[in-house]
Amino acid sequence: MRKTAATWTLVSVVGLATPLAAAQDQGPAPTPAKPTQPEKAPKIRIDRTVHDFGTLFEDAGKQRTKFIFTNEGEGELRIQNVATTCGCTTPEMEKLVYAPGESGELVVYYDPHNRKGPQNRKVTIHSNDPASPRLPITIEANVKRMIEIEPAIIRLGQVPKGETRTMMVDVTGRAPGFEIAGTEVLRVDGLKVDILDAQQIEEDDGSSVTRYTLLVNLNEGQPIGPFQGALSINMADSGGNKSSKNVSIIGEILGDLKVSPRQFNVGAMDATSRMERHFSVISREHKPFKILRAEERPLMGIDNEPRPAAFQNMEFEAIPEDPENPHKYMIRFSFEPRPEIVRQFFTQVVFHTDRKDEPELVLRVLGRINNPVLIPPPAKENAGHGNGGEDG
Repeated sequence: MRKTAATWTLVSVVGLATPLAAAQDQGPAPTPAKPTQPEKAPKIRIDRTVHDFGTLFEDAGKQRTKFIFTNEGEGELRIQNVATTCGCTTPEMEKLVYAPGESGELVVYYDPHNRKGPQNRKVTIHSNDPASPRLPITIEANVKRMIEIEPAIIRLGQVPKGETRTMMVDVTGRAPGFEIAGTEVLRVDGLKVDILDAQQIEEDDGSSVTRYTLLVNLNEGQPIGPFQGALSINMADSGGNKSSKNVSIIGEILGDLKVSPRQFNVGAMDATSRMERHFSVISREHKPFKILRAEERPLMGIDNEPRPAAFQNMEFEAIPEDPENPHKYMIRFSFEPRPEIVRQFFTQVVFHTDRKDEPELVLRVLGRINNPVLIPPPAKENAGHGNGGEDG
């Protein structure tokens, strides 16, 4: 059986070879293709993958470090991209293509401005190295501020009318002879600031800093409603440097009457449509009251002038939950936008009550117009000049 099979194979080969031999008589046989050689690969090797700038001050300016890399492969190394995770880190390279055995430099700049505390940023080299197409590099630093204020925002929260509130603010200075020369409260009445005696604090690295504690006191005479302002802190040091920093102050004085929600975003509406919304007003102390009327009171613009009115044909209905003790209402409020409102509006509606201690409740409303009505400009008067037509 083995002999028969071998003979069949041979015959088959000979039979197939006959036409090939005839073809060979017509010309020389083609040269067989050489086996494809594998492409020589590059290989990137870098002197280190982590650089720590150590402790930096925020105003130290841009810091520079240099990484040395070498193409240790047999193929051409092509740098495709160098990506960073933060705008504070900037990479630079002289060129992007390196021959086998050639070295190059990657320069990285780090800017600590507006940074604070331990920093960890990534720089990634993207190349055609098949074994390491993405080579990550880590940039580290510990950034300290010459002047540090905690908290960064003075949030007094919601304070019931007639109550007081006190908050502590720590101001730390690292310059020699640091001191607070004074403070000023901007745009908020009824706030008093006490400056406590300075303390010398030793930090973890053994350095000494000066820390002041400010007591921000809100008195009990604030009017009802939200407030927003700033605390200006004036500082100096023994080197003759003077500076001032503002810390935002926000909070709200709560009255007995509560509006919920206090602001509506009605979204998009057509210029010719009518919008209706519901909200509630409640007396926290369950005292009866009445809502007498409503009016639009436009907000002030950036030029410190009132914005144009946004609403027309306003209507409201105050429905008490318990007519025998009307201390809670559901308000049905509706309006139409004025035709001169082009795209967006942001305004406030004031509801007047019969309470002498809280005569007004404010509801803010914002939204946008989908299809504004275009009002043509007024026609200019003809100052006695002909327009080519006949007199009427």
